[in-house]
Amino acid sequence: MQEFLYRVGRLVVVLAPVLALLALGYGLGRSGVIDAALRRGLGRLVFLVLLPALLLRKLGGGDSALAFDPRPMLAGWALLLVGFAALYLATVRMRPERRGSAVSAGLRFNGALVGLPVVVQLGGSDLFAGTALADRYLLFMATQIPVIHV
Repeated sequence: MQEFLYRVGRLVVVLAPVLALLALGYGLGRSGVIDAALRRGLGRLVFLVLLPALLLRKLGGGDSALAFDPRPMLAGWALLLVGFAALYLATVRMRPERRGSAVSAGLRFNGALVGLPVVVQLGGSDLFAGTALADRYLLFMATQIPVIHV
C-alpha cells in the first residue's frame, strides 16, 4: 500500500505544474486577458518555433543517438495509431471539418504540451541533463511531429 501511495503522490507531483499552467491559461482566456488573436499567435510560436527549436537543441547534442532503441519507438507508434483510430471512431458522427480538428487536437495536445513536461519531470528536472527517458521521448516526438502536424 505504501508503494501505491508513493506512486500516486509522484504522479500528482509530476502532473501538478502541467495542470496549473493549463488552468492559468484557461483562466486568462476566460477573463479576456488573452484574446483569440493572441492565442493563435502564441500557438503558432510554440508549435512552429519553440518546440522545433527545443527538439533541435536536444537532438543536435549528439548524445541522443545512444538512447535510440527501436522497441519503445515502435510501441509509441503503435499507441499513436491506436489513439488515432479511437479518436476517429469516437468522432464518426461529427461534421468532417469538426472531426478533423477533434482528432488532430487529441493527438497534438497530449504529446507535446502534456507528455513532454511529464517525461521531463519523471526523468529529472532538467531536460538537457541527458536522461535516457527524455532522449527517447524526444526522438519519438521528432519522428511523429512531421506526420501529425502536416
